[in-house]
Amino acid sequence: MDDIRHIRRKLNLTQCEFADRLGLHQSTISRLERGDLPLDKRTLLAAQALLSQSPASQAA
Repeated sequence: MDDIRHIRRKLNLTQCEFADRLGLHQSTISRLERGDLPLDKRTLLAAQALLSQSPASQAA
């Protein structure tokens, strides 16, 4: 799973909330989701770590 929007939606977060958790700006998340900015490995790993720590992913 490498779609940043998919990860954010699974976490049920707004772009702003997701950006805060990743230490990024909301506009960066928007640009990543639109494909205007390439997704770097570090951001992807951080997003996947958030997903793996979420209670929803542990219940599934």
